[in-house]
Parts: sequence; structure tokens; C-alpha cells
Amino acid sequence: MSRGRFPGRDGRLAAAEGHSQRTPRSGRVRGMVSALEGIVAPAAHEWTRLGLPEEPLRLAAMRILLRLVVIRRAEGTGLLPCDDPLYGPSYSLSGLHRRLRGERLAGEGSLAGRGHAWPRVQALFQLVWAGSDHPALPIRAYGGELFEPGRTGSDSPVLQALALLRVNGPDDAGVLEVLDRLGECERLAGGPEAPAARLVGTLYEELLEWRLELESGEPRAVNDRSRRKGTGSFYTPPELARDLVRRTLDPLLVDVKNHLRPPEELLSLRVCDPAMGSGSFLSAALEHLSEAVVRSAQQHGRLRAAHSGRESSAATLVDLGRDIRLELPGAADDPLLEESLRVRVRRLVVENCLWGVDLDPVAVELARTALWLETLDRRLPLTFLDHKLVSGDALVGCWLSDLPVYPLSAWRHEPAAPQVNAEARSVLLAKTSPLLPLSGSGRPESVRRRLSGCLDELRAIPIEFPDRKRAGYRARVLGDSEAVALKGQMDRWCALWFTQGGPGPERPGPRLWYSCPDAGMEPAARAASTRRFLHWELVFPDVFEGEFPGFDALLGNPPWEVLRSRPDRFLLSRWFSGRACPGGPLDARYRALSRKTGDPCAADAEARSAPFVEQGASDHNTYRLFLEQAWHLIRAGGRLGFLVPGGIASDRGAAPLRRLFLDQGEWEQLISFDNRRRLFPVDGRLKFCAVVVRKGGRTERVHASFGNETPVPAEGVAWSRELIEDHSAQLAFPELSGGEEIALFTALHRAGIPLVRWRPSTRAASYARELDAGNGEGLFAPVPDWLARGAVPYLPEPGEPAADHQAAGFPAALDLWKDRDGLLLPVVHGALVLPHGLSNPDPREGISPRDLMPLDRYFRGRGRGLKVAVRRVTNATNTRTLIAGLVPDLPCTDKAAVLTLPAVEEMLLLLALLNSFPLDFVARRICAGTNLDRHHLMRLPMPSLSNLGRISSLADHPPDPPWGSLGSGSIGVRLARNALRLGACHPLFAPLWVRCAESWPELLQRPWHAWWAVTPATRTALKVENDLLAASACGLGPEALDLMLEECGHPSERLADPAFAATLDRRGFWRVDRERPPEARHTELVRTLSRPAGRRFPAEGSGGSADTALPATGRSPAGRPPSESATTSVPAAPGWEQTLVPHLGPLLAPWQEGLDAADNWKLCRETAGRLAELGFRLLPGRTGLL
Repeated sequence: MSRGRFPGRDGRLAAAEGHSQRTPRSGRVRGMVSALEGIVAPAAHEWTRLGLPEEPLRLAAMRILLRLVVIRRAEGTGLLPCDDPLYGPSYSLSGLHRRLRGERLAGEGSLAGRGHAWPRVQALFQLVWAGSDHPALPIRAYGGELFEPGRTGSDSPVLQALALLRVNGPDDAGVLEVLDRLGECERLAGGPEAPAARLVGTLYEELLEWRLELESGEPRAVNDRSRRKGTGSFYTPPELARDLVRRTLDPLLVDVKNHLRPPEELLSLRVCDPAMGSGSFLSAALEHLSEAVVRSAQQHGRLRAAHSGRESSAATLVDLGRDIRLELPGAADDPLLEESLRVRVRRLVVENCLWGVDLDPVAVELARTALWLETLDRRLPLTFLDHKLVSGDALVGCWLSDLPVYPLSAWRHEPAAPQVNAEARSVLLAKTSPLLPLSGSGRPESVRRRLSGCLDELRAIPIEFPDRKRAGYRARVLGDSEAVALKGQMDRWCALWFTQGGPGPERPGPRLWYSCPDAGMEPAARAASTRRFLHWELVFPDVFEGEFPGFDALLGNPPWEVLRSRPDRFLLSRWFSGRACPGGPLDARYRALSRKTGDPCAADAEARSAPFVEQGASDHNTYRLFLEQAWHLIRAGGRLGFLVPGGIASDRGAAPLRRLFLDQGEWEQLISFDNRRRLFPVDGRLKFCAVVVRKGGRTERVHASFGNETPVPAEGVAWSRELIEDHSAQLAFPELSGGEEIALFTALHRAGIPLVRWRPSTRAASYARELDAGNGEGLFAPVPDWLARGAVPYLPEPGEPAADHQAAGFPAALDLWKDRDGLLLPVVHGALVLPHGLSNPDPREGISPRDLMPLDRYFRGRGRGLKVAVRRVTNATNTRTLIAGLVPDLPCTDKAAVLTLPAVEEMLLLLALLNSFPLDFVARRICAGTNLDRHHLMRLPMPSLSNLGRISSLADHPPDPPWGSLGSGSIGVRLARNALRLGACHPLFAPLWVRCAESWPELLQRPWHAWWAVTPATRTALKVENDLLAASACGLGPEALDLMLEECGHPSERLADPAFAATLDRRGFWRVDRERPPEARHTELVRTLSRPAGRRFPAEGSGGSADTALPATGRSPAGRPPSESATTSVPAAPGWEQTLVPHLGPLLAPWQEGLDAADNWKLCRETAGRLAELGFRLLPGRTGLL
């Protein structure tokens, strides 16, 4: 037997690159991983010599670690007899730990190299698995997959690894290190009092992140978070689980008078978690239901004195109904009686009320073990829940109503589909019965009914005889020949969706399917073993039999995964899409024929024949699939409570589910959580929601609560159905925290026009996503790749307009590149999009692209011309959520969504409004995740054209030239002109400036570059004016702006304090300019100047204006009529220079001073002409300036 030294605490833990180098709760997790390495080390050389993969060895070591944790908890709770004179000193884990620690402290020889402890540990595992019949040590055989012994010749690689580890374990020093670190496992899970499900779940979840590498026979654990993310294995914090369980189950525990139901009714409840993991929700449900049953027995007078015949000892008889009677020691008023009753009730609740499913067999075994630990009943084997907690795919299975109908949809989009459809028609015309023959004489519904009756009889066996129940289950349920045959046919039905190839013996067509029931059974068995089909009615027949088939409640935290990331996405997509849309008229005729022939199971569950019809048009997401599946699994009047991503509240793909819950159920609660405090160990920007719905009726009011950061949520706001429908045709929930926000949000929507219908002239805005940022579609590549191919920045020849730019020393060149094949264009990613413009507003900084694209490839594509790009990856808690920038004729990736309108002036107006506080206020309430998508943007409330056409009341100024329907000097014109100055600060916008100078000739009176807002002072002034104009166009007064911009006036020192910032509204605008003093902040200037007392208009020549009086030299207005330079739109008393310049610097950059207007505009026109020669467009379908 090989004995290995245990690696040191700082041993050889490998650090993966990047984020995987940082381990969560690193010290304790490192201890667990070191324990894993220590278990593996002695067997690593032999395993490497055999040439076997590392993963089975890692799983075997993890199973051993889990065994030790479970035994430690079982000994601590009395499930294993540590006080037994034989078990305690000879077998117990706690006894071994004490002995080894004592020897180490006493220095009684070296523990290193000594091999006494590991054989004792293995003997303990065998004792738990097989039990002991010896009268001196009577311990039952607990069994269970977790403790199954390893076998050298097993077909399971994990059992082979366990066999190797049994004879190649750590020495006594290594065993002591492992035992020491078991305490770290407990502390990681919350301490010795943590629920058993949390204990095993946390350990399993954390170890799931690590993979094992064997280099030269030496084990090395490498952190790989993608493993855990790919399985969706994130243990739900117990506080969250308990709160959701309470909200979901409480209405089921009381009658119409709100009185607690009798115990027998509570023990008849059926609760299931379809993605149970290690059982956190089932553990919380066990605790909640057990307390309810105990209180119900007390309130309904079910405790009475028992006549034991012994005067010296009192006893109490507890009648729980359903022929369940318990005799407990002690009087009814004995304080210890309640705890004794609670222990017995927990066993009854587990056996009668709880069901669970999970795709991961290890997680299922952990859930069984956790609930076994929770029962505190040493008479029960670990296998007593094998028939109630099962491993399988909760989303892939066959219903009895599906079985008579050949699945034509399984062939959809395949070349053989026409052949299969023709064969199905011939079978139908030949009047062949579509009822599927079974082995034996039973029909599907009779098999289900018989199995249900067997389970009822087994449940009636007293709890003192668990082995009799287990034997009966194996013989009468698992051994039922007709049930086995029925499962084979259901597997065959599902396998058609998950096998490839044309019709034949391996994948039978309709004729062979009905004429030969055995056709395709072998591949079906293989597919069922691989994919773990789960046929709900066959696995849990007692749940779906009777007057009210289905569960009373489903709850849990299902995986959050988009199917397109799965390697088997094609097969899964075919399954879910086909199940949602059965095989057309032929399928309907088959189903109708099955009903005419009197098949009752087809009528009972016809609604389940298309279980995934409410998934929307977007990619399939597992959380939505689980929600809809749960809806079909609960009975009428049943309830579901799930933790799901925040997209359930607002995503377009979840809109059909929201309508289902609102129209066909009573949606009671929607509780949204922020993950900033890492309730789940994923991205802190993500949000998730607790959803509680009752099936049946119609929703009139939903209690919604947003922004919760702790497991105990705040009281929500009652949303009326009318408010939800008025806000969004897709029934999306905005994140509003109170009555004032609701009033403001509602006012904006009722006064505004959704962007999808907002038409400044001939048409509404169009939305597009141009290039896939994920793979480049072969059209663009990173800058380093181009540099390696010899690409260099484009330097214009002397005499070209761009060369004049460079020679003048202000804007560099055109920010283009070139290689031997021609010009390269910067590709606009979302990160390049800043408010109003691209990258840095100072053109000398240039555009800093990540990727480049050949000019000729882009010019051959679509999406040409000027565009407004919106950053898609964003969050409601960022400094700004709605970030829109003006983009010249350059390619954009899908992370920079593109909006276009027919005229450039309209796009400038759109740009100004999208960057305003009123629209960003709305965006921050409707963006529930990390993406701002089309369905968010297109429902933004735009100001009416009549409001935009009003003359600005902020200042008196000479009339501007007429523009479209907005009129002279209108709010819309001023917004557009300011947006031009803020967004078009680059030579690539020269065509736009030439076009605007034709509409606004007064632009020509000052140099082109003098109009560019490149200094912080000028940009702040223009943005403040735009926000005041936008608020006026939206009909908002000072009080509304105060509400939007509250908490923005705190000193910079306080806003920089994380503790203080955590007390502020996470969606507030207080992050904007928080490094500045309050009087120079964008937000505070808007609030101050929104009130008449805050406005002062300087006398003639007293200073600059944010729009019209920007001085050409920085000292005095030039090139403008005196009447214009004497007024300002929104000055802060005593003027912009006195207010902003001391804090933010001058209004003009040095390179903007001293320019000649005529020469500068000539340069602009020449640059525009050169861009037109290169092929750049100003508007789609037009080149140059046309």
C-alpha cells in the first residue's frame, strides 16, 4: 500500500491566467483544494502509468472528501453512534481526529510515512455502506451512491479510481491534514449549524471550479470557473431560499379563512424542485412544512395523553391523519415534546411532500444525503429517497398524450422531411391505427394508475420498516414489466429528436414505427442513457394521477444558460422548437384520431403536448424553459416560485411568459435583487428576480420590489395591470421604487411618443446591429494582426486637406490606416461610444480602435452613412446608462447598436435627446440586465414634435433659419445644433458640417474648428443647456428634475467614500462629475438653472454663451452680431466663465484660437470633398454632400 505525504498549505496550487487566478474566499477554498490534492497524490503516479484521464480521479477524490464531510455531520447530529463503546474508539472520524492530534502534540513518533489512519477511514466507509449485524455494533446498511465502494473491474471510471485510492492513500500526517481542513469546509458553508444542504452544496460547488492536472504523476489543481458556469451550479444562499419558500408555500398552508389547514392536508402537499442541485430549496421547504405541521397538530388538538399503562412515564399520542399516529414520550405540555415531534414530522414531510430532479447525478446524490442528514433518523438508509429525488433532464421527456402520435417535428428542417411526411399521409390514408402497441395488455393510463396505487400502498407502510418499503418499490414499481416496456417506448419517442440520419431501422419512419414497436429501441436506449430523458408521468405517477394531477408547488433556482453556448445546441433547439410547434395538420389529424378512439390520456394532458410555446423569438434560455415547464407541471391553483435572471421583468424574449402569468395566473410578487454584494458568485452587475405566481385566474395587481441587495427584500410597490399595459406592449416592468417615481415615469410615457413611432419627418428611426463582435464574420481583425501584416496609419500626401490638418497642429489626420491592399477603417465597438461622440472628444487624441476593417469590404456592405450608435453593454447602475454617440461612415459592431433617420438634422436631434437626463432616467428603469437592446430603445418616450417646435423660453435670441416642421428658434433646432458641436469633433464629420452650414449659414461667421466643443467647460455648458431644453420639451418642471437628480449635491469627499456611496440610490445620477465641486457639476447646474431664480443674463459683452457667444479667441466674441453675443441660453450667474472656467479651464483649446473663419471653412469643404472621393457617405444611398 502506497503512502504519500500531504502537500503543504501553500503547496502546488496552480493559478490559471486572468480571473481564474483569484480564488473566492481564497483561504478556505484553498484548504479544500489542498485536501483534494492530498487525497489524490499517493495514487497519481499509478493512475498516470495506466494512461487514464484525470477527471475520474478528481471526481473520486471529491467523493471521498464529501464522504468525510457527511460522516462528520452525521456524527455531530447523532445519526452515527459516537458514544458507542466500539464505534467511538475504533471507527469514528471524530475519535480518529482526536487521536492523531494528540499524537502530534505529544510527539509520539512521526505521523509522516505511517499508514494506520487511511485503512481505518476506508473501514468506516465500508461500515456506512454495508452496515454491521454484529450484536456489539448494530449499524444498519446505509448504502447510497456516495458511499459505493470502488471496484477495479467496474465499467465506471470513478469506481475504478476509488478502488485505486482505497489502497493508495495519504499517510497519517496527510489524513490529519485532511481532517483539520474539514472544519474549513464547515466554516465556508456557515459553521456547524449550517443546513446540511448548504454544507454539501457549498463544498461541491466550490470544488466544481477546479480541474486536476497530472504532470509527471504529480497532481496539480487548476482553477477553471468556466466549468462551474457551464453547469449553472451556484448554491442558493439559505436566506434567499427560505424567503422564497415562505412566499410560495404560505398560501397553500391556510384555508379560505386564513386558518392553518389540518396536518393530513399539509402532508398531502406535493412540492418539487426541477433543478434541485444539492437540495437547498427542498431543505428550506422541509423546514417550513415541518414547522407548519407541528403548529397545525397543536392548533387542531391532535395531541392527547396516551394510556401507556405505566404510571411512572407519561406519553402523548399525536394523530396526524391519513392513518399516521405517533406515540411520543412526555406530556403534551412538556417543552421537549415539541422538538421530539418536529424530528418525527421531518421524516414524514420528506417522504410525503418533497420531490426533486437534477441532471447532475452527483448533485442528486448530495441532495439525498442532505435530506437524510436533515431527518435525524438513523433507521433510514441513504437510499430511502431514491424514488423521489431522481437524476434526469427535466426539460426532455415524453408525455402519455404524445405517445400515440408519431413526432413529425423531429424531422423538421431535415432533407428527409418530405419523405417522412409522405409516409405519414399514407399511414393515415390506410387507416392504420396510430395507437402505439405496448408489450403486454396494459394501456398507458392504466400503467400510470397501477404504479400510483402501488406507491400509495408503499407509503402506508409504517416508518419503522424502511427496508420493506424499498423492497416493495423495487419489485412492484421498478420491476413492473409493462412500466419497463412503456418507458422503452417513451425513450424511443424522444430518441427520434436526438439521433441523426434518414428513416431506417435505427431511426424508424411512421410506417415502421407503428408496425414494429421494437424498431429503433437500441439507439433509443443509448440516447436515454446519455441524455437522461425524464418522463414525468412515469417517474412520479402518483403526482399525475387523481382528481387534481400535478404538483401543488414548484420552486427552485434553475440554470441560467443560453442554448447557443451548448455544443449540442442544434439537437436541443430542434427539440424545444419542435415541441412548441407540432407537425402541422398531419400531427393534428393524428391527435384527433387518438381522441376519437377514446384514448383518455390524450385528453387529460393535451395542453402538455406543446410545452414550450411561450419562449419568444430570441435564443432559448434555460430559465425560461424551466418556467414554462413548471407551469405545465403544477395543478390548477398550484404555485410556482423561482429565482431567475432579471430579464424576466423586461426582456423581449420573456414577454410571452409575462403575458402567460398575467392572463392565465395571478402573478403575486416580482422581487428584483442586485448582485453588488455577490449573493451569487457571478458578475456583480447582474440582477436576478424572485417570481411567485399562482396558476389560474387573472392578474390585476403585482407587488414589485427592485434594487434589493440583501436576502431579505424590502416591501414592494403594487403595480396595477393597467399601469403595466400602458407602459409597454410587451408587459415589461420598469424598476420603480416608489409613488413619486411611478408618477414621473408614467407622466413621461403618457406625454411622449415611443421611439418606434416617433417620426420627425418621413419615417421613424430604424434600428440595426451591423457586425458580430464575437467572430468578426471574417470582415475585420484586431489592430495587432494588421500591424503584423504591415499596416500603418494613413498619412496624407502634402497638399491633401488632411495634411493641412496635421500641419496646423490640431486634429491629427483622418484616423484611417492603410496596408498594401488599401485603406483600413476603424471598427466602432461599444467601448468607443461615449456621450455624443467617439472615444475622446479632443480630436488630437484621435480614435483608438481595437479592430480595423478594409474600406472596400465595408463599402460593399450595408449600414452606410452617418449614424447614431448606442452602447448596448451597459447597466442601470453605471454613471450613465443610455450612451449615444455620433458616428461617421464607419462600421459598427453589434455592441454599438445603430439608429438612423432620413435627415442629418433629425439624427442630431435624436442624439441630443438620447443623451438627456429625462430619457436616461427612463432607460435606467427599464434596463434590467447588462444590455440595452432594441426593445428597450424603441419604447423610450420621445417628446412630441409640437413641444420640440416651441420657441425656447430659456433666452431671447435672434430667429434661426427655418428647419423642417420645427420652426424658427425652436427647442429642437437648439438641441440639434448643440449636439452637432458636442458630437462632430473630428475631420471625418466634415461632410456633416458642410451640410449643416447650408441649413444654418450663421455657422460660417466663425471658424469651423471654433465650433467644436472640446474643452470640459464648453461641453458642460452645452450639455446643461440640452438637458434643460429636453426637460422643457418633455413637460418637466423643476420638481421633476429635483427627483431625477437628487443626491447629486453631496461633497466630492463623501461621494468618494464607498460606505457613504452604498447608502445612495444605486440608479441615481450622483456619479456624474462627482470628482468636481457641486457648483461645477453637470447635474447641479441643471437643477439650479431649472428654476427662474437661477437664471441671469449677462449684459452685452459680459461673457460667453454656451451656444451663441463662444468667443473665437477666448477673450471677446468675434464674427457674431452684438445682439447674439449679448445673450446666453442658460448662464450660471454671474456667467459661464466665472462659474466653470476656474474649475474646468478655458472655453477654447489653444489650437482653436486665432483661426480665420474663411480659411478654416475652406479646409472643411476640401476635407469633405476628399472623403467623398474615397467613397464616404453622409446619408445612406447618397455620396459626398448630395
